[in-house]
Amino acid sequence: MNTDRLFLARQCPDCATVKTALNFKSIERDDFLGKDGQRFFVFDALSNDACRELLDLYGLEAYVAPVLLVDVSKGCQRSTVAISEPSAIVDYLQKNGMT
Repeated sequence: MNTDRLFLARQCPDCATVKTALNFKSIERDDFLGKDGQRFFVFDALSNDACRELLDLYGLEAYVAPVLLVDVSKGCQRSTVAISEPSAIVDYLQKNGMT
């Protein structure tokens, strides 16, 4: 099963833009699935340092929050795409029923 991961930081104006678009009633449920059946995890760090550590752990050293890591795995082949532009993140979330 594919998983999309959204990384947000506390003191981040662009993260606030993304947060306002989220439908928290849906995404807080463990059984929530996106349009294509993907799981959706939101990592909302309470400090910028914590967010930096999470991004680094996921191989996103070149990025700052907000970042959406999209799992585009098909069959045995696994790959991911990072989206870091807030408006593009919101567009993706809207298209996948996460707003």
